[in-house]
Amino acid sequence: MMMLMSFLSLWGNMNWYKKYIFSQSGEYWLIDGQATFADGTIGDLNHSGIVIEHIFSIHDMDEMTDISNITPEQRNELTQEEKDVIDDKMDPREYGMKKLGWQRVSKNNIQTENLTQEDLSNIVNGLFEAYDGEIEDNTNISFNIEVNSNNAFYRDIPWDILQKESLEELLPYRTKF
Repeated sequence: MMMLMSFLSLWGNMNWYKKYIFSQSGEYWLIDGQATFADGTIGDLNHSGIVIEHIFSIHDMDEMTDISNITPEQRNELTQEEKDVIDDKMDPREYGMKKLGWQRVSKNNIQTENLTQEDLSNIVNGLFEAYDGEIEDNTNISFNIEVNSNNAFYRDIPWDILQKESLEELLPYRTKF
């Protein structure tokens, strides 16, 4: 009976569960406020693979093209930076953030090249989509944001602050790295 009561007590308070789920899952690219799953250990593509697939798609190449099968004509269509990404001379994740303006999410850590009002809006909308709206009910979850362009780091931003989409409200959570 005691075990059943403990289980029911735990079940009744699901905040521990939601906090665990949000802190343990989530590899995404946030692209224009949309979440693209990017966990290669579970899905087909990781962050780098999605960037490379994007480069192929904007040049009308088969999205599943093997890099070694790219013809010389196709290579000529690529910019030098795109060639560097595909040839593993440049980190595709860096390219995704810097050149494409995407935000990278790994668990509760977010990386972005800049943190403008538009970036913040994309982050909030993307996180909401990534967690199927369930994040809305979770007041215990917090996120870290790393901004590459100015070496700013925002630590443990509660979801209820983040969803206000106010850069000013983030200032108390800012440090330099």
